[in-house]
Amino acid sequence: MGDVRQAQGDLSGARTAYEEGLTIRERLAAYGADDPRRQRDLYISQIKVGDVRRAQGDLSSALTVYKQGLGIVERLAASDEENTELQRDLVVCHNRIGDIYRAQGDLSNALTAYQKGLETIQRLAAADEGSTLLKRDLSISYNRIGNIREAQNDFPGALAAYERDLAIAEGLVALDAQNAAWKRDLSVSYNTIGDVRRSQGDLPGALEAYERSLAIREELAASDAHNSVWQRDLFFSHFNVGDVRELQGKLCDALAAFKRSLTIIEPLTARDPTNAIWQKDLTLTKERILRIGKKKRP
Repeated sequence: MGDVRQAQGDLSGARTAYEEGLTIRERLAAYGADDPRRQRDLYISQIKVGDVRRAQGDLSSALTVYKQGLGIVERLAASDEENTELQRDLVVCHNRIGDIYRAQGDLSNALTAYQKGLETIQRLAAADEGSTLLKRDLSISYNRIGNIREAQNDFPGALAAYERDLAIAEGLVALDAQNAAWKRDLSVSYNTIGDVRRSQGDLPGALEAYERSLAIREELAASDAHNSVWQRDLFFSHFNVGDVRELQGKLCDALAAFKRSLTIIEPLTARDPTNAIWQKDLTLTKERILRIGKKKRP
């Protein structure tokens, strides 16, 4: 019930259902302290409650319940180090905690949490080199580390993490070029590298990365015009290319890129006029087009 209500956007109803489930599992776990299944059930409920609280913006409360879940899964993982599922639970929990710290602006603690998750997933991936699931987990962990390094203005550190993420993402797509999720991961990897190179002043390098991302996103968006996530990804790729072209003084190219962004974001905002994020995207794009137009005037 909680999952359905959350999918419907009813966060309040989802929270009520999850918290009722958590109460039941707390009682069951209290009577089965030595039962790993009951303990893991309790951990899962804590994660779900934390997720919906985070979605509601209740970050402190979400952090509290994630930490409770971490305490459980640390004990379970320590008691069965060969259990990949439990070890992955540990990674998930560290990442959730890192996400909260990042949202709160506590980059130091966020990095610590992400690094703990990375250490575990590195060990798991090394022990099972054929697992694409673990490879993708590892890729995501490197991406999270890169996000924090970038936020800390540690651009060399961010680039190093993103390049490791990219290498894994490229390897996965090479295994299955039809896997849309892996292809989107690869587009994100190129995009993050473009962001760092732009911050470092490497405009040609940034443009190359953005255009590689753009090529993937054009393919994905063309395959499903109704997928709003892929359409917005494509919008951002054109927007990023436009930003770099403007910085390079290539105003005609910049204007063309921003106009392509506009043709994507206008239908999205028309589809859902209440989406404030899309409305902001639309406003920013129009501002860029006006700005370029002013620059081009004699």
